[in-house]
Amino acid sequence: MSVELLLNQLEGVRPSGGKGSYAWTCKCPAHDDKSPSLSVKAQSDGVILIHCFGGCDPLSVLDAIGLTFEDLYPERLDWLGDTEGKKRVKRPFSLSEAFEAVRYEALLVAGCAKIVAKGEVLEPETIEVLTAAANKIELAWGVAHA
Repeated sequence: MSVELLLNQLEGVRPSGGKGSYAWTCKCPAHDDKSPSLSVKAQSDGVILIHCFGGCDPLSVLDAIGLTFEDLYPERLDWLGDTEGKKRVKRPFSLSEAFEAVRYEALLVAGCAKIVAKGEVLEPETIEVLTAAANKIELAWGVAHA
């Protein structure tokens, strides 16, 4: 999916960053956003990054507009088996892309571990976000081992 198609599904889109930047802010579709809290960035390799500063996890944002994580990555085609047979299989993520996608979740898990190590109790909302982060890390592991 192109970043333009994604931006067309969002409200309040405006450029952010400087001239020549491929970044935007807009209203997050996953919560009642009064002012733009969703950041969208298109990388040079075609990967689209999203981050809600209101606290919504990426999967919730994508679900709200009917998209999946695969939609944020350019189509990848890999050759399997011998090249004479030219059997192609669509691979939505490379190993490095899978780890890039969960880097934020790993940092979130580490932050929560520090809170728990201090003897503090996590809020129920934080536990939900932490559980979602663990699920995303598990999904990335599955992609890496596919």
